[in-house]
Amino acid sequence: MATVEVFMSVRQYTDEFKAAAIKQVVEREFTVVEVAARIRVPKHTLYDWVQGTRKAARTSHAGTPAASDSAEVRRLKAELKRVTEERDILKKSRAAATLCPQQPNVMAAQVNRNGVALWFHDRMASKPGPPG
Repeated sequence: MATVEVFMSVRQYTDEFKAAAIKQVVEREFTVVEVAARIRVPKHTLYDWVQGTRKAARTSHAGTPAASDSAEVRRLKAELKRVTEERDILKKSRAAATLCPQQPNVMAAQVNRNGVALWFHDRMASKPGPPG
């Protein structure tokens, strides 16, 4: 009886070829079976490439916030900035009020177009009225 030697050929693929095949599955949403048949690659090989890419993407994005999270962070930072400015303005007004305890209504507020209250010293309140 004769023995038959079978050599399995190991094909090597370029990174560009792998990337194009993965792109068809991931971005263009073709099935692994369709793409594998079209480019003549074993479906299990293509499946391994796609799974490896997805796993690498999950681990690299694990620490980054989602788009909705980043929008929420931007909104909260803007609100924090606004509230901090308001607090600083109130601190300044309280300091000015302690400098003039005999005239408690010397401070006045005006709201600017962004809705932020601007406090200022009302000089008209400390001046005497018109003669009369």
